[in-house]
Amino acid sequence: MTTQDSKVSLTANLGDLRAFDDHKKAVCDFLEDKGWTSVAIWGVGLNGRYLFSLLAGTAVRVSSIYDSMATGKFGGLTIDNPLRSPDSKDSKLILTSKPLILAVNRDAVGVEALVRRLTELKVDFVFFEALAMNKSVPKTGPVGRQNPAYPRMSLEGALSQLKVAGFEPRTILDVGAALGHWTAAAAKVFPAATFLMFEPLKAEFEPFLKHFMNANRDLDCRAIYSAVSDENGEVMMNVHDDWTSSSLLKETEGELVDGNERFVACCRLSDMIATQGCAPPFLLKVDTQGHELAVLNGCGNLLDQCEVIILETSFFPFFKSGPLFHEVVEYMKERGFIIHDIITLHYKLLDDSLAQADVLFVNEKSKLHETVEFATPEQRERKVSAFEKSIASVKALLD
Repeated sequence: MTTQDSKVSLTANLGDLRAFDDHKKAVCDFLEDKGWTSVAIWGVGLNGRYLFSLLAGTAVRVSSIYDSMATGKFGGLTIDNPLRSPDSKDSKLILTSKPLILAVNRDAVGVEALVRRLTELKVDFVFFEALAMNKSVPKTGPVGRQNPAYPRMSLEGALSQLKVAGFEPRTILDVGAALGHWTAAAAKVFPAATFLMFEPLKAEFEPFLKHFMNANRDLDCRAIYSAVSDENGEVMMNVHDDWTSSSLLKETEGELVDGNERFVACCRLSDMIATQGCAPPFLLKVDTQGHELAVLNGCGNLLDQCEVIILETSFFPFFKSGPLFHEVVEYMKERGFIIHDIITLHYKLLDDSLAQADVLFVNEKSKLHETVEFATPEQRERKVSAFEKSIASVKALLD
C-alpha cells in the first residue's frame, strides 16, 4: 500500500492479496491522519468492494455509497446516484455525506469531469485504486523456517516449518476463501500444489478471486462458489456487512449483527473432492465462522488423507451452537489429530480479550510430530553459553 498526496490517491496491489492486513492498516492510518472517522464511498466495482472489505470492522464508518451507474444495496446501504436530484431530471451533484473516497480508476470515463466538479464544490476527497497489480505469487518457496521474510508466528512461518520437516501437500483446500489472501500466502510456500478455494458469497468475492487467478496463471488454482457443510443442497447464509464475518450460524449478540439471510449452494467436502480429480496428501484449512466441525463432519474418509488441518477456533461463544476451543481440540483428538502449531491470534475489538486462534493440527501418526527432542547438543551448548553470559552481566550490575 502506498500513500501519496492526500488529494491524490491510496493504491492497493490486488496481485498481492496476501498483504490484505497491510492494506487495511495503511488505509486506516491514512484516514486517521486526516481525521476522517466517517466516509462516503463512490463506486461499487472492484475498487469499492475491496475498500469496503478493508474498512469492515474498523473504527471508520461508511456513511453512504454512491455510484452513478448502479442501483440496489451494497454492504447494507442503499446505493445513491448523486448526479440526479430526487425532484428533477437535471445533473446537479448532490452529496449528502462527506468526505468522499473515489473508489474508481483515475482514467475511467467521466472521472476527470467528476474531479473538476468536486473541486469546484470544495468537496474533500481522495482516490482509492485497487487495480495496480505489479507482481504475483512467487513460484519458489522459502529455503528454511528462519527465512526473515516469514515471521515464525504467521501462516507462512508455520507452513515453512512443515515444508522443512518434509511435508509437501499435493492438494490444498481453502474453505472460506473470501478474498483469496490465505491461498496467496500458502502458495508462496507450496507453489506446486493444487488449490481449491471454496467461497459461498459469489457476488461479493468472485471479482477478487478471478483477479487473483488471472494474476497467477502458473498456479493450479480453482474457485468453487459453495458453502461447505455436512449436507449437499442449499443452506441459509447470514451475510454480514463485513462479508468475511458471514456465517451459516446466528450470532449470540442477536439479530442486529446477524446480517441478511440468503440461500447459497452447499456441498459435502468429500462429495465435491471426488469430482475434482485431486490427489492426497491434503492440507485442509477451514474458516467458516463457527461452522468448522460441520465441515469436518462432511469430510467422511477424506480426513484419513489429510495430514494437516488448520481451523479457526473461538474462546468465546460468538455463534449460537458454535464450538469453543476446547471442544474443537477434543473433537480433533477423537479423530486422531493433535495440536502442532498456533498460527495467528485474534483479539476482541471491545476489550482486547483473546477471541480466536488459528490452530494447526496434524495427524498423530504423522512424522511431523514424532521428534520430541528440544534441541541438538550444539544448540543446547549455545543456549547454556548465552545464559551464562546473561547471568554474568546481571552479576556485574549487582557488584
